[in-house]
Amino acid sequence: MRLRPAVRQFAENMEGVLEQHASNIHWRHSNEAWLVQRLIEEVAELTGLVLGGESQTINYEDMVLSECCDVANFAMMIADNFGGMRKERPNHP
Repeated sequence: MRLRPAVRQFAENMEGVLEQHASNIHWRHSNEAWLVQRLIEEVAELTGLVLGGESQTINYEDMVLSECCDVANFAMMIADNFGGMRKERPNHP
């Protein structure tokens, strides 16, 4: 499958954020309710950042990208835990 350049770049950023937290427990061992709660918290952080008028902050664009990756990563974790991605990866444990 060919990925659009923006999708590939975003996925690489998502992976970078995951790597920063590689020492944490794997999401497959996390309670789904906790993952959903973390997703909600990350959406709130992103909303506050984007709508909070902090656009003059140094590294604002990087902050928004990081929060977007947090949101996407928790959504991915939930999808993975519920088996949504296993169809695409036959060797998935």
